[in-house]
Amino acid sequence: MDLYEALMTTRAMRRFTDEPVGEEDVWACLRAAVQAPSGGNIQPYQFLVVTDPALRSAIGELYLRAWERYAPAVAKVTPPFEEADAARGHERNVRASDHLAHELSRVPVLVLVLMPRISMVVSDEEGPMDVGRPMRRSIRRCRT
Repeated sequence: MDLYEALMTTRAMRRFTDEPVGEEDVWACLRAAVQAPSGGNIQPYQFLVVTDPALRSAIGELYLRAWERYAPAVAKVTPPFEEADAARGHERNVRASDHLAHELSRVPVLVLVLMPRISMVVSDEEGPMDVGRPMRRSIRRCRT
C-alpha cells in the first residue's frame, strides 16, 4: 500500500514501526491533512513536527501518564456490550490504545496538531447566530 492510499483509507493508526520517516513523507501527510474541512473554512490549525529524540520521549511520557489516568476512568463508564463482536472490537481498541500509550515515545516522528482557542460564534446587531438552533428545535417538536 502506498502512503497516499494508507492516509486515505486508515481511520486510526496505533501501531507502528521504528523505521525512519523521510521528510518528504511527513510533508505528504501534512498536505493530505490540510484537505480536511474546518468550521467556517478558517483552517485554524498549525502543525508541530517533532524529530528530536529527547523531546519525543518527553511527550511520550506525558501521553502515557494521561492514558494511565484516562483508561481506568473510561473503563468504569463503558456499558456492557450486547454482541460478542462489539465486545471483541472494543477490547482490541483498548489493547491498541494501551500499546500506543506505552510505545509513543519510540516513534521516529511526532506530528502534533495545534489549535488556538478561538470563538466560532457568528453574530450581528441582533446577537449571536446559530444556524442549527431552529432546526434542532423543529426536530424536538417533531419527536414530542
